[in-house]
Amino acid sequence: KRAEQIRAGVLRGMKLERVPEACPLKPIRHSIRQQDGYTVENVAFESLPGFWVTGNLYLPTGTKNADAKVPGVLCPHGHLADNRLIEQTQKRCAALARMGAIVFAYDMIGYGESTQMPHGHSQGARLQTYNSRRAVDFLLSLGNVDENRLAVTGESGGGTQSFLLAATDPRLDASVPVVMVSAAFYGGCTCESGMPIHRSEQHETNNVEIAAS
Repeated sequence: KRAEQIRAGVLRGMKLERVPEACPLKPIRHSIRQQDGYTVENVAFESLPGFWVTGNLYLPTGTKNADAKVPGVLCPHGHLADNRLIEQTQKRCAALARMGAIVFAYDMIGYGESTQMPHGHSQGARLQTYNSRRAVDFLLSLGNVDENRLAVTGESGGGTQSFLLAATDPRLDASVPVVMVSAAFYGGCTCESGMPIHRSEQHETNNVEIAAS
C-alpha cells in the first residue's frame, strides 16, 4: 500500500499520470564497431514527435543460440564534466554485453548529442523519465530482449533516474541505483529534485523509499 502511495506521488509530481499515445520510434542505427566480445553502435529514436533520444547500443557477440532472448539493461549516466559518456560507463556497458546482455547507454537531456533542450529545464525530470520509458520500448522493439529480464543501472544522477524509472514503470525487473539513494540528499539538480516528487499535499517521501518501492 505504501509503495502504491509513493508511486502515485512520484507520477503526480512529474506530471506523468497521463502521457500521450506513444509515437513511432523511427530508430536510426549506424557506425557499428566490432570489439572483443561485443559490438557498439550509435542509436537515435523519437520519444516524442520531433524529440530524439541518442545513445550507444551494446550487443553481445558469439552467443551459442542466436534466437534466444537475452536480458536488456538501460544505463543512464550521471552529471558529466566533459559532456560525453565517460570511460567507466563504457566499461560497465561493455562488461554487461560480454556477459550476454543487450545494453543501451543513452544521453540525458542537454548531454552528448541530446541538445534539443538544456539540461537545467524545469521539466527535466518529467522528460528524462519519459525518455527512459521509451528506451524500454526501444529495447523491446529489437525483438531479442527478454521482457521478463529488464534492468536499469546508473550512478549519481543516473542512479536517481534508475530508481525513478523502476518505481514508475512496472516492466523493470531489477534496478541498481548507485551513490544516490539518500534520505536527506536529492541531488540538487532540476532533473532530480526540480519537480515535487518527494512532497505534496497527498504524500511525503524520500529517495530511500522511492528506491525501496
